[in-house]
Amino acid sequence: FICDAAKGYVAVRGVNWIFAEPMVEYYILAGSLAVIGHYKPLWLGFKGGKAVATSFGVLLGLLPFLLVTTALLIFVVVLLSTAYVSVASMSASWAAAAVKIFFGGGFNQQNYPITLFVIGIALLIMIAHKDNIVRLKQGKESKIKLPWFK
Repeated sequence: FICDAAKGYVAVRGVNWIFAEPMVEYYILAGSLAVIGHYKPLWLGFKGGKAVATSFGVLLGLLPFLLVTTALLIFVVVLLSTAYVSVASMSASWAAAAVKIFFGGGFNQQNYPITLFVIGIALLIMIAHKDNIVRLKQGKESKIKLPWFK
């Protein structure tokens, strides 16, 4: 998790090392490339991960601490209450989008590219978890082993 999150964080923060006065689009491009590169890597035959940790790193590099801590808090609460990592991941991604919309400037002219990007990440995470959603509907999704779940 730490390495995948670092990959997203470094991709976004690296924009500052390359450009003296980067535009917001550069951050979005760097974050998009990191997330997509993890989700569908060329060298693994376009079969990668769910891009949750990389997305977390990208958001950590892009957005205020409140947004990331909210997403992390939602992830932990949902995980501990359901024991489904996929449900926790999807919930956290939409929590990040909701916090960005309602507390992070929403769709005003300065903030709308980042807001759309965060919503796009949430949509990608939902798409990446489509098989998990099907298994959840069928009651076949596996839970992580937590002592209070039998």
